Amino acid sequence: MVRLLPGISEHLRAQMRYRGDLSSMVIEAINLVDLKTARLEDLASDTRLGTTTIALPPPLHAHLKSLSKSRTVSMNELVNTAIAHWLAGKKTIRLL
Repeated sequence: MVRLLPGISEHLRAQMRYRGDLSSMVIEAINLVDLKTARLEDLASDTRLGTTTIALPPPLHAHLKSLSKSRTVSMNELVNTAIAHWLAGKKTIRLL
């Protein structure tokens, strides 16, 4: 299970109307964003996290788990960061 920030979830779901499956967009975001160096999105700043179930391939899940350990952050932070940077690249949102 992955917790998404409300703004991230809202913009991601808006993209679904035009592109299809939520899980495939999240996987695309994770694969396209350099999560080793990307500025992390702060989940602590918003307490209204929802829960969204996203299916990830086992190798990608293992990669995120390892990366979250090395960056000492949660997998949720990495996934939200990937989606935020992916959406920013599509000019859907603006990162600070």
